[in-house]
Amino acid sequence: MIVSKSLSRALLAASLCVSVASVVGCPKKDPDKATKDDDEKSGKAKSSDGYVRGEVLKHVPSKCGVARLYMDLAAIRKLDGVGSNLDSLQENLIDGATSNDGKKMKKALKALDKAGIDPKKALQELAICVHDDKNVTVAIGGSVKGKDALDAVGKGAEALGADKIEKKKKKGLSYLRIEETAMGMVSDTVLVVTMDDDALADLVDENDVSADWDVDGKLVSGFFARKKGGEKDLDVSGSIESSGDELVLSMTGKAKGAEAKKKLEDDAPKVKKELKSMLEYFAAAVEKVPAKGLAEDIGDTKVTVEDGVITGKMTVKSKNLAKALDKVAKMDESQLQALFK
Repeated sequence: MIVSKSLSRALLAASLCVSVASVVGCPKKDPDKATKDDDEKSGKAKSSDGYVRGEVLKHVPSKCGVARLYMDLAAIRKLDGVGSNLDSLQENLIDGATSNDGKKMKKALKALDKAGIDPKKALQELAICVHDDKNVTVAIGGSVKGKDALDAVGKGAEALGADKIEKKKKKGLSYLRIEETAMGMVSDTVLVVTMDDDALADLVDENDVSADWDVDGKLVSGFFARKKGGEKDLDVSGSIESSGDELVLSMTGKAKGAEAKKKLEDDAPKVKKELKSMLEYFAAAVEKVPAKGLAEDIGDTKVTVEDGVITGKMTVKSKNLAKALDKVAKMDESQLQALFK
């Protein structure tokens, strides 16, 4: 899949002050706008700063032609050992960066810091909708005290090398055009990046698509429509859920049409072998951390191919993940790269 360099740069600018898991500033939401009763009726948790889970899903399209991804990053950071270790890893990678991209990241972070954006503020949610090979919508939700988020992101993009940044306005929405991308605060707490100015302005109007995106009770939820020869042949959905002291990662791929179904069934042994090979590769990388417990969890993944459907299920013990992250957080860039060699 092709995503333009300018879109990648805009997304990096929008998330650079978190790198792994912290927020690009958004004005603080008025907690009076969401009452306790409303939260209980909707089933959506409200954070201490007034942000309500699901806000980003009011400002993204309901249908995504190629793929979609939702991440409840606030909940992920609360998992045992995750938040603090991600912060440590982020600091190590940025402070020790020697490449040109790393140096640009440092410069961009300084620009955000001067603008009053705290890089340690937790990003609450992320939603990505891929319409086609060149058109993507990204919504970032969170809350932070401080200066105007949009201006700060513009300065960050400039530090990263964006050639052209313009301030524009459409349908009452003030936004930035950074080369080929449009970026604006469509609500008090949601920043959207997309390719089309009109589409950006239309996303100001709230339309809750959480049911379409299948996010209820999930830390991560995603979908991908695979194409072969220009035709969709496999719909893949996946999720990560928290269950007691374990994380459950699930994946389902359904063949589209009789021909695709037959081919999948005929190739079942090959498909299982390829998936197992990929899992073994990641398990071997984790083993180098060293994190034997997590490597064993990955190695125990169950994969089946039956009646035109691929299923995979991995159960990760939270303590194994925490131990692995504790070690990874102390690594520098070269040590991380060595894991996958």
